[in-house]
Amino acid sequence: VKLNGEAYFKVSHNENKPFVIQTGDLSIKVLGTSFNVHAFAEDEVSKVALFTGKVEIASGAMNQQIKPGQAIIYDRRKGTFTVEEFDLVKEKDNMDGILHFEQASYVEIAKQLNRKYGLAYQERADIQLVYSGTIAHEPLEQVLEKLTLTTPYHFSVKSNKLIVRKK
Repeated sequence: VKLNGEAYFKVSHNENKPFVIQTGDLSIKVLGTSFNVHAFAEDEVSKVALFTGKVEIASGAMNQQIKPGQAIIYDRRKGTFTVEEFDLVKEKDNMDGILHFEQASYVEIAKQLNRKYGLAYQERADIQLVYSGTIAHEPLEQVLEKLTLTTPYHFSVKSNKLIVRKK
Protein backbone atom coordinates (compact mmCIF):
# COMPACT_ATOMS: atom_id res chain seq x y z
CA VAL A 1 0.00 0.00 0.00
CA LYS A 2 1.27 3.51 -0.81
CA LEU A 3 0.23 6.19 1.68
CA ASN A 4 0.30 9.97 1.71
CA GLY A 5 -1.71 11.03 4.73
CA GLU A 6 -2.91 9.28 7.85
CA ALA A 7 -4.37 5.79 8.17
CA TYR A 8 -5.11 3.24 10.88
CA PHE A 9 -4.33 -0.39 10.08
CA LYS A 10 -5.31 -3.64 11.79
CA VAL A 11 -3.60 -6.51 9.98
CA SER A 12 -3.29 -10.24 10.70
CA HIS A 13 0.14 -11.79 10.30
CA ASN A 14 0.65 -13.98 7.22
CA GLU A 15 4.23 -15.11 6.51
CA ASN A 16 3.32 -16.04 2.92
CA LYS A 17 1.81 -12.63 2.13
CA PRO A 18 3.70 -9.84 3.90
CA PHE A 19 1.85 -6.53 4.14
CA VAL A 20 4.04 -3.49 3.50
CA ILE A 21 3.08 0.19 3.58
CA GLN A 22 5.21 2.65 1.61
CA THR A 23 5.23 6.33 2.50
CA GLY A 24 7.52 8.85 0.84
CA ASP A 25 10.43 7.89 3.12
CA LEU A 26 9.41 4.83 5.09
CA SER A 27 8.70 1.18 4.46
CA ILE A 28 6.54 -0.36 7.20
CA LYS A 29 6.38 -4.15 7.30
CA VAL A 30 3.41 -5.44 9.24
CA LEU A 31 4.01 -8.39 11.53
CA GLY A 32 0.41 -8.85 12.81
CA THR A 33 -0.69 -5.68 14.50
CA SER A 34 -2.76 -2.51 14.84
CA PHE A 35 -1.12 0.88 14.39
CA ASN A 36 -1.55 4.40 13.05
CA VAL A 37 0.62 6.00 10.36
CA HIS A 38 0.85 9.77 9.99
CA ALA A 39 2.82 10.50 6.79
CA PHE A 40 1.75 13.58 4.85
CA ALA A 41 4.15 14.49 2.03
CA GLU A 42 4.18 18.17 3.06
CA ASP A 43 5.02 17.51 6.73
CA GLU A 44 8.58 17.52 8.06
CA VAL A 45 7.98 14.45 10.23
CA SER A 46 6.30 11.08 9.82
CA LYS A 47 5.04 9.00 12.74
CA VAL A 48 4.12 5.34 13.22
CA ALA A 49 2.30 4.66 16.53
CA LEU A 50 1.93 0.98 17.49
CA PHE A 51 -1.11 -0.16 19.50
CA THR A 52 -0.73 -3.95 19.38
CA GLY A 53 1.59 -6.52 17.83
CA LYS A 54 4.78 -5.62 16.03
CA VAL A 55 5.92 -3.56 13.04
CA GLU A 56 9.27 -3.16 11.36
CA ILE A 57 10.11 0.26 9.92
CA ALA A 58 12.85 0.71 7.35
CA SER A 59 14.39 3.63 5.50
CA GLY A 60 17.67 3.24 3.69
CA ALA A 61 20.06 1.32 5.96
CA MET A 62 17.93 1.95 9.07
CA ASN A 63 15.70 -0.91 10.22
CA GLN A 64 13.79 -0.65 13.52
CA GLN A 65 11.12 -2.67 15.31
CA ILE A 66 8.92 -1.05 17.93
CA LYS A 67 6.70 -2.49 20.63
CA PRO A 68 3.13 -1.56 21.64
CA GLY A 69 2.89 1.89 23.21
CA GLN A 70 5.88 3.15 21.22
CA ALA A 71 5.99 5.45 18.21
CA ILE A 72 8.81 6.01 15.78
CA ILE A 73 9.24 9.58 14.55
CA TYR A 74 11.13 10.23 11.33
CA ASP A 75 12.46 13.76 10.75
CA ARG A 76 12.82 14.24 6.98
CA ARG A 77 15.04 17.32 7.22
CA LYS A 78 17.58 15.67 9.50
CA GLY A 79 17.11 12.10 8.24
CA THR A 80 16.85 10.90 11.87
CA PHE A 81 14.60 8.50 13.77
CA THR A 82 13.55 8.61 17.40
CA VAL A 83 11.50 6.11 19.36
CA GLU A 84 9.21 7.47 22.06
CA GLU A 85 6.24 6.48 24.18
CA PHE A 86 2.89 7.99 23.17
CA ASP A 87 -0.41 8.81 24.83
CA LEU A 88 -2.81 6.09 23.66
CA VAL A 89 -5.94 8.19 24.30
CA LYS A 90 -4.61 11.23 22.43
CA GLU A 91 -3.47 9.10 19.49
CA LYS A 92 -6.90 7.45 19.20
CA ASP A 93 -8.54 10.88 19.54
CA ASN A 94 -6.35 12.13 16.70
CA MET A 95 -7.48 9.22 14.54
CA ASP A 96 -11.08 10.23 15.30
CA GLY A 97 -10.45 13.81 14.20
CA ILE A 98 -9.89 15.36 17.63
CA LEU A 99 -6.86 17.63 17.53
CA HIS A 100 -4.58 18.04 20.53
CA PHE A 101 -2.08 20.90 20.37
CA GLU A 102 0.85 21.33 22.74
CA GLN A 103 2.93 24.46 22.17
CA ALA A 104 1.79 24.49 18.51
CA SER A 105 2.90 27.19 16.09
CA TYR A 106 0.61 29.02 13.66
CA VAL A 107 1.77 26.76 10.80
CA GLU A 108 0.96 23.58 12.77
CA ILE A 109 -2.51 24.90 13.62
CA ALA A 110 -3.18 26.10 10.06
CA LYS A 111 -2.16 22.71 8.58
CA GLN A 112 -4.53 20.87 10.90
CA LEU A 113 -7.39 23.30 10.18
CA ASN A 114 -6.70 22.77 6.49
CA ARG A 115 -6.97 18.99 6.88
CA LYS A 116 -10.02 19.06 9.16
CA TYR A 117 -12.04 21.91 7.62
CA GLY A 118 -10.51 22.32 4.14
CA LEU A 119 -9.30 25.88 4.80
CA ALA A 120 -6.62 27.42 2.63
CA TYR A 121 -3.87 29.32 4.47
CA GLN A 122 -0.63 31.16 3.88
CA GLU A 123 2.55 30.49 5.81
CA ARG A 124 3.36 33.76 7.54
CA ALA A 125 6.51 34.42 9.54
CA ASP A 126 4.92 37.49 11.18
CA ILE A 127 2.43 35.35 13.15
CA GLN A 128 4.22 34.39 16.34
CA LEU A 129 1.98 32.30 18.57
CA VAL A 130 2.15 29.20 20.71
CA TYR A 131 -1.14 27.40 21.33
CA SER A 132 -2.02 24.50 23.60
CA GLY A 133 -5.53 23.13 23.55
CA THR A 134 -7.97 20.65 22.04
CA ILE A 135 -10.25 21.00 19.05
CA ALA A 136 -12.91 18.30 18.99
CA HIS A 137 -15.85 17.97 16.62
CA GLU A 138 -16.75 21.63 16.86
CA PRO A 139 -18.14 23.87 14.13
CA LEU A 140 -15.45 25.94 12.44
CA GLU A 141 -16.90 29.20 13.80
CA GLN A 142 -16.51 27.90 17.37
CA VAL A 143 -12.90 26.84 16.70
CA LEU A 144 -12.03 30.28 15.30
CA GLU A 145 -13.63 31.93 18.34
CA LYS A 146 -11.63 29.68 20.69
CA LEU A 147 -8.37 30.57 18.91
CA THR A 148 -9.26 34.28 18.95
CA LEU A 149 -10.01 34.23 22.69
CA THR A 150 -6.83 32.35 23.66
CA THR A 151 -4.21 33.95 21.40
CA PRO A 152 -3.16 37.53 20.59
CA TYR A 153 -4.68 37.14 17.09
CA HIS A 154 -8.12 37.38 15.54
CA PHE A 155 -9.05 34.33 13.41
CA SER A 156 -11.69 34.43 10.66
CA VAL A 157 -12.49 32.92 7.27
CA LYS A 158 -13.06 34.68 3.97
CA SER A 159 -13.72 32.75 0.75
CA ASN A 160 -12.61 29.51 2.47
CA LYS A 161 -9.25 31.09 3.39
CA LEU A 162 -7.98 31.42 6.95
CA ILE A 163 -7.46 35.09 7.84
CA VAL A 164 -5.30 35.91 10.89
CA ARG A 165 -4.56 39.41 12.11
CA LYS A 166 -3.07 40.90 15.27
CA LYS A 167 -5.66 42.09 17.83
